[in-house]
Amino acid sequence: MHAALSRIPRDEFKIFLFHYPDCLEEMAQNNVDLYLAGHTHGGQVAMPFYGALMTVSAFGKKYEHGLHKMGETYLYVNRGIGMEGGRAPRVRFCARPEVTLFEVFSSR
Repeated sequence: MHAALSRIPRDEFKIFLFHYPDCLEEMAQNNVDLYLAGHTHGGQVAMPFYGALMTVSAFGKKYEHGLHKMGETYLYVNRGIGMEGGRAPRVRFCARPEVTLFEVFSSR
């Protein structure tokens, strides 16, 4: 990723779209402006006033959903609309589905 990002001029707006929110530090070091992720589903199964019971993220609950900032890099973790597949229960509890619209425009 670093090699690809290093070819983009520093002053160009950079969006990084990746399934997991776990690359935030690396993206901040590479001057990414907006990092969009999912994976955690906001916990998919959550408890009121606590949030996600499990996120399967290297950072635990730190980036379970919503907008976060590191340096000049913004990370948005979307709750998504789906459910875990495989052997996991197909359920959502206290983790409302979400579709997010971003409007990106130039200030120039």
